[in-house]
Amino acid sequence: MYTFIKNKLFIWPVLLILLITTGYNSLEAANSFSLKPIRPPGLSRIARFLGRAQRSLVLDRIDALISATGFYDLIAAANMPKVTVIAPVINKRQKEKDDTVAIKALSINMLLFPVPFFFNQAQRIAAFARSARQLDPDIIFLQEVWDNNSLALLIAAFPGYYSIYTAGIGYNYSGLLILSRFPAKKASAKRFAVSLKHNVEELIAQKGFILVETTIRGQPFYLLNTHLYSADRSKLYRPNLVQFSRVADIVENLPAAAIIGGDMNLIPADLEARIPDDIVRDNCDLSTAGYPKPTQKLDYIMVRPHHGKTATVNSRRIDAPLRFSDHTPIYAEIYFR
Repeated sequence: MYTFIKNKLFIWPVLLILLITTGYNSLEAANSFSLKPIRPPGLSRIARFLGRAQRSLVLDRIDALISATGFYDLIAAANMPKVTVIAPVINKRQKEKDDTVAIKALSINMLLFPVPFFFNQAQRIAAFARSARQLDPDIIFLQEVWDNNSLALLIAAFPGYYSIYTAGIGYNYSGLLILSRFPAKKASAKRFAVSLKHNVEELIAQKGFILVETTIRGQPFYLLNTHLYSADRSKLYRPNLVQFSRVADIVENLPAAAIIGGDMNLIPADLEARIPDDIVRDNCDLSTAGYPKPTQKLDYIMVRPHHGKTATVNSRRIDAPLRFSDHTPIYAEIYFR
């Protein structure tokens, strides 16, 4: 045995490298919940079948014809989800803030799919709530809160906030939730148009946005939470570009200032090429999406100030001790002048 080991000394550097890399991966896992969803085999088969069908030139022409008629937009407009607003359980009086005090906003894609995709939703929500409470945000924009049980747990975790979401039977229709210390006077939701070229996950999700009218410092404000189509930059089909332009148009035509949060599924270069001049985005370009480590920035907080005023959005990424999503929160302190 000694002779074998002596003659195979080259093995030891290899074993040392394996030990180091294995230990590093274990450390990464220890700093995160399990965030890889369990994908039902049936869904994978449907996704593969749809993907093959979408490469058909015939389907491409049919889709273009339907899109040209405006049929997709009509379906989306006729299928608007109902918005539910729940008042705070703890009626903590929100102090009026002058322009020298920041409005604090937080945005995070929570990756809260229902069972059987995940079984650790409650633990991840508890970890997020601990992290968020330390920041004491005035507004929280949440995406991918799909199942109603997770929705209820989040609302219960923040009893001092108004809760605005799209209630549904079995799941939260838009996956969106706004938690706000400011009262919700009016709220509406709209879905983005789908098409035959959507992948199966996006067809099920039917993403859109929630728009809330509120009052801050005695002035009207709007809050908008959205989640855009997830498409790799290498793909030709990228409806998230059109979706962002639509959201920007809506915000520009609002009669008052607006604060926007969400998962745009756009890197800064793509977003900045389409953002209007009067909308200011957060100034943090650190990566916010990716697992086990963030690899690209897709999450944003943006502001359109009142006419004649300016806004500053001082922001940072929140690196919690334990990762509770494949996205990391983006936090902003917003000043209007």
